[in-house]
Formats: sequence, structure tokens, C-alpha cells
Amino acid sequence: MKIAVVTPIPTPYRDAFWNVVTALPDVELHVLYCASGKADRPWKNSWQMNYHHAFLKGWNLLGWKSREASLYCNPEVIIRLNHIQPEKVLIGGYNHLTMLLAMAWSVMNGRDFYLMCETSRLPKTKGIRSRLKRLFIEAIGRKSAGGFPSGRSASRYLQFHGWKKDSLSYLPNVPDIDGIAKKLKLLGAEREQIRSKWKIKDQKIIIYVGRLIKKKNVDHLIKAIAKIAPESRLLFAVIGDGDQAQDLKSLSQKLGTEKVTRFLGFLEPEAILEWFALASVFVLPSNETWGVAPIEAASAGLHLILSENVGSAFEISDRYSKTHIVQEGNIQQWEATILNAIDSNHDLGERQHASSLSQNLLQDWSYSALASRMLTFLKSKRKISLV
Repeated sequence: MKIAVVTPIPTPYRDAFWNVVTALPDVELHVLYCASGKADRPWKNSWQMNYHHAFLKGWNLLGWKSREASLYCNPEVIIRLNHIQPEKVLIGGYNHLTMLLAMAWSVMNGRDFYLMCETSRLPKTKGIRSRLKRLFIEAIGRKSAGGFPSGRSASRYLQFHGWKKDSLSYLPNVPDIDGIAKKLKLLGAEREQIRSKWKIKDQKIIIYVGRLIKKKNVDHLIKAIAKIAPESRLLFAVIGDGDQAQDLKSLSQKLGTEKVTRFLGFLEPEAILEWFALASVFVLPSNETWGVAPIEAASAGLHLILSENVGSAFEISDRYSKTHIVQEGNIQQWEATILNAIDSNHDLGERQHASSLSQNLLQDWSYSALASRMLTFLKSKRKISLV
């Protein structure tokens, strides 16, 4: 089966999954990227891409607005798809003009296309904008052969917009869970050297990994940390960069948490794993469609404290027992939950890695299981049925 994937940018977790897909028997995989990267995600793209891939010529029409804004337009996608002539086309969302071009090519050439969707937030109002959006997403559904929502919330979103449940198959955006657990086990033997490298004493480490932008709500964490007594020997490690970086540093100074907060900036995946090897608690107070970082943290055996509005939160909670879900913006609840999670780690971060993962997490979200289910669904060629 010849499969083409059209997706915004390379990522270390999704590209590792495509490596597993391309290794399946009788699969020829082509991945077309709208761009080689983004300013707010400056990965070095040093990981392997064992499949056919290309970076499309085109433009980010919103690149002028901010580092995280994107609206890709890559007319070259038509030329590439004409050359590849895939049987199946997987399309990463509907927010970019490039994706709409890929859908149009698929329809005009009689090829099945499938929508990959992480969007999960249902509209709060029933205004004209909401109705037009529903009509738009319904129209995509009528022409598609099915959809790959990232989880239950994304599935509910598509069903709200007219898609039938049996036209959907879950395809969560996850890291290499087993691979991370194995790497962390090796790093565990080097914990003292890693502490020395990063100049860390015996503090209990709380870690945040993500962009420093408004929707991530990192200011909520700083306010919660400020309420925790300094004698608790905390170190709050903030990994990531973004437009709010300087404002967050200023807030930390204003609230007196600068001595227990370390802003590390953007780090490559291997460096992040070193911090996972030392940390006790992972925190993510954001409002976002999915969230890969907490799954990485679960693979490392950390306690997770997640906002109720993290799209992957309840999916993780069903599979991983050390997950705590709290109300977005409730600083008092964040403070109490952080303290409880720290108190449950009396050994200052010494914890079992692979053994703390539930078997369901490995079974459901291993790359091999996901790839097999995806291929089975593609072969079934289920046509959409709308209400």
C-alpha cells in the first residue's frame, strides 16, 4: 500500500512512529512536510527518517504575527502527490491551505483521504461562526474515507461536527514509550553525574516542558510555587522558550521564586531525558488539544499533574495511575496537589521507571500496536456516514 502523509513539520515523536509504519510489510510511505521547522520549536531534526520524505516549497502566511503562528500554503503538494500517486492520503488537520489542497487532490483523483485531528474544544456558542465551521467540517467528512482523532476528546469533536463514531479510529500522538523507559533506566545509573552536570543539589525537582506562551499558563505554576515554603527544598525546572519567557522571569522575581526556579530555555530531547531522570513531578497547566510531554513524563515514571484542559489528560489517567488532574487556573489546588505529589516521593526522585507504567499504556500506545491498527483501518476503506 502506497501511503502519503501531509503534515506541518517534523517532530521527534511522530517521525519515530512513521519509521515503524514504513517497516510494515507491503507499505511504501511518503511524508510531505509543509516546513522543516518553526521558530518556537527549533529542533535540530537529528533523528532518523527511514521513509521517503520531502519539505514542500511554500510560505507560512502568518509567520509575521508571532513565533508560534502558522498558516501554511504549499502549492507544491499537488505536484508531489501527482508524482507519488498514493492509494491513501493522511492529512494533518484542516487549518492550513496546504491540507485543503491535499484534500482537493484526493477527491479529484479518486483517492481515499483521512483526517488526522487533535482538536478537541467544542464551541461555547451557537453563533454563525460555529454553524459555518460545522458545515465546513461536515463537508470534509462527506468526502473523506475516515478520520484519525488523537483520542476521545478529538473523537467527540468530530462527532459533534457530524462524523459517525464508526468512521473514526484513534491515532494518539505519542512518544516511543518503551524506548524512553529503557533510556531512563540507563540514565538512572548516571544520576549523580547528571546532577553534577546541571549543578543540582538534593532538591526535589518539579519539571515543566513546553513552550512559554499564554495558553500554557506557566504563570499559574509560578504563583503556586510561590505559596510553597522555601524549606521544602524544591527546584522548579522550566524547559522551553517562547514569547512569554521574559514576563515569566519577571513574575518569578516579583513573587520571590527566582532562587528555586531555573529557566533552562529550549532543550533537545536527549537533554530533556536527563532532567526526567532526576525529576519527581511533571506539571502541565495548559489548555491544549493533546499534549505529548506528559506521556514522555509518564514513560519516565514521574507523577503527573495536569490541567483538566490538556487534551490527553484523561486518556493518560485511564492508563497511568500516578496522574493527578486539577482545575485550570485554581492556584490553591495546584499548590496542594504539587505538595501531595512531592510528599509521595520521599526518596527525592528515586523511583521505578518501567514498573510504574501500567501494562495498558504499553499495550495501547506502543508504536507497533498503533501502526498495526492504523493499517487495518486504512485497508477497511470505511466510507463516512453523517447524521
